[in-house]
Amino acid sequence: MTRDLRKTLKAEQFPHLSITFLSLNRLPALSQKAEHITGWVDIELAGTRKRVEVRYQLSVDAQNVVHLLGSRQVTFADFNLTPPTKLKGMVNTHQSLSISFHLKMKDLTASM
Repeated sequence: MTRDLRKTLKAEQFPHLSITFLSLNRLPALSQKAEHITGWVDIELAGTRKRVEVRYQLSVDAQNVVHLLGSRQVTFADFNLTPPTKLKGMVNTHQSLSISFHLKMKDLTASM
């Protein structure tokens, strides 16, 4: 099934999933207490781009690194793909994919 999934996702032609962060619904407080905010991202998978809203968890650690965690369920159909099957459809994959990310950001100009 892994080989079939790679073929469905056109992994040889598009080996990476790309997430472009576009906006946040508000400026976060940037504290050590985790905060939930929403924003928009573009997800590119198998050569198709889809704009979706994502709920983030945002916090700052003791080293002033900002952590932005998020996830989003998407479907194969969102990217014009058909999920792989085996044995003439007797074995099917789920229709959805879960995309998770953890972005770490640090202000490099503050240390100069």
